[in-house]
Amino acid sequence: MNRIKSFNDFVSINEEISRKDVLTLLLSLSFLKPVKASKLASDIENLPASKKVSVLKDLPKAKSADDVTSIVYGSEDTLNVKREHVHSFPGYRPLSLEQRKAWNDYLVYLDGLGLAGSPDLDDQTRGMDELKKYLEDRPENPLNEYSDKKLLVKCIQYEMTILRKGDSGFPGLDDDDLVIFQKWLEISRPAYMKLIPSDIDGKPGQLTTKLWYPAKSGTFSGGNLNFDYASQIEEIALTMITKYGIKSVEGHDLTKKISQKNKVFLSGFK
Repeated sequence: MNRIKSFNDFVSINEEISRKDVLTLLLSLSFLKPVKASKLASDIENLPASKKVSVLKDLPKAKSADDVTSIVYGSEDTLNVKREHVHSFPGYRPLSLEQRKAWNDYLVYLDGLGLAGSPDLDDQTRGMDELKKYLEDRPENPLNEYSDKKLLVKCIQYEMTILRKGDSGFPGLDDDDLVIFQKWLEISRPAYMKLIPSDIDGKPGQLTTKLWYPAKSGTFSGGNLNFDYASQIEEIALTMITKYGIKSVEGHDLTKKISQKNKVFLSGFK
């Protein structure tokens, strides 16, 4: 494999590039600090192949750190996911915040058994049997508020599908907040957004048992894990503006999500 020492080398040989090489290229941009370059290298590595090639070919045009973040993450209309309408179904009932956490706890339990995301859970009724046994042993678990466990799983599958590619319908999120949250997940949880959504069939098999609810800790939540996505939008908007230089997502102005008392954080990021 030829060593890649410059952007021109990459463009000319057009072959797969390692994270180390990406970092070397980024560090050749004198205006990028090493910590920022390292984070960008990791994020570029997680991009789809075609997007990665496009980004690396555009990076030499950057004149500032803001230009780089705009090229890597996009400033607007740059969601990688193709959004579509996800149809609901009779009997759908949104999971509560406590139930979202309880589902994640179940996946941690399965992971401890080596079963989370395992093809073994697709074997006849194995996946449902594991879930039912887990909940029968824990009668106080909030997931038991769903007497029909197949309905419970369908509700989870439906919500996970919306988070990854839906254009509306996630409980508690307006449509514009949903697209902002999806953009944030693409930036902060790229591997999560690449997971294949399960069919909405009520079967807790290998795909469904990879579908955890993203939880965020931050200033506004006192450092605690927060499953209330609507309450995170302002902090996410602030972070995308000040850290990543993203000021709008698919035409939605992020500054409009910032309360007056927090406008001070935007000074210097115009």
